[in-house]
Amino acid sequence: MDVNFVRDVWDLLEDKVVNFWAKNLGFSQKLAPLKINMDIFIPTTNSTINKLPELTGVPPEKDENEINNKEIDDEEDNKDKKDKKKNKKKQEDKENEEDKEENKKDKKKDKKKDKKKNKEDEEDKEEKDKKKEKKKDKKKNKDDDEDKEEDKEEDKKEKKKDNKKDKKKNKNNNNINNNENEKEGNERDLPNVTVTDVELPGEFNYLIRCKYISPFGTPELVDSKLKWGALNPKTGPRKPEDIENSSDGLLALKKESVGKKLRRKSIAFVGGGSNSNDKIDRDTKRKTKKSGKGKRHSSLDLEDFSIFNELQEENPQNAIILHIHGGGWVSQSPDSHLGYIADWAATTGFPILSVEYTLSPELPFPGPLNECYEVYKWLTDPENIARLGIPIKLDPIKILVTGDSAGGNMTLCVTLRAIQDNIQIPAGLIVSYPVTNLSPSGSIGRLIFSNDPILNYQTMNIVLDCYLGDNAEKAGYESLISPCFATDEQLKDFPNVVIIAGDVDPLIDDSTILFQRLCDNNIRTKFRIYRALPHGFLNLPTQLPKAYQAIRDVGFDFKWLIDEYDKANPSVLS
Repeated sequence: MDVNFVRDVWDLLEDKVVNFWAKNLGFSQKLAPLKINMDIFIPTTNSTINKLPELTGVPPEKDENEINNKEIDDEEDNKDKKDKKKNKKKQEDKENEEDKEENKKDKKKDKKKDKKKNKEDEEDKEEKDKKKEKKKDKKKNKDDDEDKEEDKEEDKKEKKKDNKKDKKKNKNNNNINNNENEKEGNERDLPNVTVTDVELPGEFNYLIRCKYISPFGTPELVDSKLKWGALNPKTGPRKPEDIENSSDGLLALKKESVGKKLRRKSIAFVGGGSNSNDKIDRDTKRKTKKSGKGKRHSSLDLEDFSIFNELQEENPQNAIILHIHGGGWVSQSPDSHLGYIADWAATTGFPILSVEYTLSPELPFPGPLNECYEVYKWLTDPENIARLGIPIKLDPIKILVTGDSAGGNMTLCVTLRAIQDNIQIPAGLIVSYPVTNLSPSGSIGRLIFSNDPILNYQTMNIVLDCYLGDNAEKAGYESLISPCFATDEQLKDFPNVVIIAGDVDPLIDDSTILFQRLCDNNIRTKFRIYRALPHGFLNLPTQLPKAYQAIRDVGFDFKWLIDEYDKANPSVLS
């Protein structure tokens, strides 16, 4: 079993043939009605994606008593080893002497045998030689006559072969000339598909793909620069096929594959950067100015966003959900989770932005986490919220972050980084069967359900190796890898949290430990445990009725988180 096998199994949720039959047979969840369902691209820089964040975890220190005891034990072990080595040497020496004596006796016997054999062999050779000489004389006379006849026949055959070779050479020379002419014509007809540059504002040279869905608004209100094709304002809107087949040097898709499938979810650009100082965002009718290193400042007040006045009642609670999908960091995408996140959008009335982060092992830690964190920081800017077609209010938008499995791990890590960088903290978290401990240390749940069909022991080791890479040793103490090792100071700043898990999940202990740590630090936390539900049950609502109930429960938990946040943080307008 390897990562390709894991991907092939888990990616069945996105297979077109499987989806076709699942829909026709009633196994696929129907999508809730959405006004917006589109891909957008959030700009950032290569340096931020590849940069290792500040790791605050400290390796556990060893007690002095343990160190002294180990030293004593090591000394005793060394003495025992030396004594054993001496005894082995003595025994080996004795055995070697005995072997030498036996070898001498054997050599004497062998010499006597060899002498007898030599005499017998010489006599046999003499007799055989005499017989051979008699036979040779008889054969010579016969062979002379036969050789003359064979030589004549061979000469005739060689002449025929030479004539055939001359004919073939003439044909091959004609074919080579024709092929060279055809190649020259084909090379002239080949299109130039090498594309390297893109024109992006400031220092942006990397785009993160996201799925944006919303129960209100229209796609026309979304900033065209976030969509396909409007990356270069001089060329206008373009389709993905036009970009990939273009020869004007607009866009370079960074494609890295394992097997036959693309695994690079984000897009990297080489070069680029606009020379203009002012840019107009036509969709939002806002003028922005650049100053310093890629910073932008609005030159207009909130009143200038008249285009959003009609939508002020569509999102009264001023909230957005950031979703980070699961899949062990090695597979799946927002599309494989679209069924239940669309249900959440319809239930809550909140827009949802789902990050399609780059998968491992093509991009190991901290790359996927950095991509998710960059999208979160992008949402904290009111100007970017307006670019999504969401009305701007005086209060900052409330960002709810959610994720399942590996996405639950990065949901917690994004929050830890927001606390570490002293920026806006999420209004609430919902983590579904999260991975909170990535160290090789086992737990009761992982041992009991080690043969789980979805997430068994071998599969877990494969995905962790792909994601952690050279940082596997830090998983036992670093909170940005294993959130269960976060310090009390970090957890005290956490928002309200909802945890959901199934009681037959190998990661049930990860959720339990997280719940205990949050409660110990007085964080208001809900922990929902659903009976007989396995790992990944949010993707199986049609097969497991309890899973659909869990999806509905989470939709109401989002509203609960916003209500609790509003109580603790009264609005500026109230």
